[in-house]
Amino acid sequence: MFVRSQTLKGKITHWALMADSELLIAGERKEPSQGISNKPAGLWLDWNDGWKEWCESESFHDGLKNYECLDAEVKPFLKVWLIDSRADFFNLWRRFYREEILNAYDALKKLRKINEGLRVRRSQEAESFARGILTLHFFDFWKWLKDKCGIEAVALTGKGQAETRFGTWLYGWDCSSIVVFDPKNVRLKKQGGIRNEMQRLWGKVKNKLPIWKA
Repeated sequence: MFVRSQTLKGKITHWALMADSELLIAGERKEPSQGISNKPAGLWLDWNDGWKEWCESESFHDGLKNYECLDAEVKPFLKVWLIDSRADFFNLWRRFYREEILNAYDALKKLRKINEGLRVRRSQEAESFARGILTLHFFDFWKWLKDKCGIEAVALTGKGQAETRFGTWLYGWDCSSIVVFDPKNVRLKKQGGIRNEMQRLWGKVKNKLPIWKA
């Protein structure tokens, strides 16, 4: 289903290497991750501590010992593909399959017909090349989401992850998470904010208070 980003409730954070956190907060971000087949490029966010808990249970990234947790504020009114069930995933994937992949197969059929009069070897090579293009449909899907559907982020709930981890290509999305395609649509800041500042000021005042003796 499609929702707006301001409706995403709960704790949203980003785990950054301690050496990079100040740059990220200042907005001097690196390029978004390039993505790998079933994971799109963008800024990945932890949703309700799903990533934190998974890393700690799997000892991934040494349990995030060298990472700092930053609060993430997602720009409102972004169009988000919310995956809260198996149906949410397949409804959009089937639409993409009908509109894009079947058209590619139609092109492949035409290619076969064109090559009927050519040598078998050349026909096989051409067909192999066409099939190779089809294997890139994961990357095509993310592009289609952005260009054709206007999607700016994907949010996977804990329930959605449990229902899609097997039998779909979302295997590998190990926890509830959010990916925002354009990192500029996310504002990062240190956790604590006002509370940390009040504690710092109280520490200064407390040291100057007179010591009363009985």
